[in-house]
Amino acid sequence: MDLVALSKLAALLCTGYEEQLATGTMHKVFDSLRMLSYLVILVFITHIISCLWYAVGTIEEFDSEGTLTAGWIERYGLIEIEREELNATCDQECASGDWDQRRDIQPLSYQYLKSFYWSLTTLTTVGYGDVTAGTSAEMLMSCIAEMVGGVIFGMLIGVIGTSITSGRLADRKYKDKMEKIAEYMRVKQVPISLRRRIRVHYENLYKHHTVFNESEFLQKMSPQLKNETVD
Repeated sequence: MDLVALSKLAALLCTGYEEQLATGTMHKVFDSLRMLSYLVILVFITHIISCLWYAVGTIEEFDSEGTLTAGWIERYGLIEIEREELNATCDQECASGDWDQRRDIQPLSYQYLKSFYWSLTTLTTVGYGDVTAGTSAEMLMSCIAEMVGGVIFGMLIGVIGTSITSGRLADRKYKDKMEKIAEYMRVKQVPISLRRRIRVHYENLYKHHTVFNESEFLQKMSPQLKNETVD
């Protein structure tokens, strides 16, 4: 393929892109991509929090009376840890913590799913309470997750809701005008057959004419811009 053919192909693609942009097709694509990006952000934040929650779930602690509190992964039966009692004759290898033997009761995929489930219910402030914090590290992580959910997660949900309900200005105006026309015909008791003809007329009208007041925009333009816009 020579350079002339490549240049013609590039020009054709650019022309098609401009036509789609002018007709609003690309705006719908951009809106869909923006919605998808919001969902990706939500999933990414939930993933990060779930990883942190899983990490603190491996931490165990002793209270002032020497009672051991296991992490949530062990408390909820996802893993089992066999411990040997420490004594004065324990050698260096034992003192390093190698006497603990971990056995996965549930696969790692299920453990991650459980962590992701807790993260999602906490961030969305649903909080069923079936998985709760038991150690100091878990309580701290829960506070962090709740603050993130109250600020960032709630803000993203609000942006998504606004994007869904708002739409493009031209589309909203078109829908509003068509609803007013339909209500007017209903109040005037226009016959059904005539209603269809009127509706088709306005649909064809707004396909070739903008729903905005053109004179309001054109009167503030210079003569050259006005001629180029009208042409």
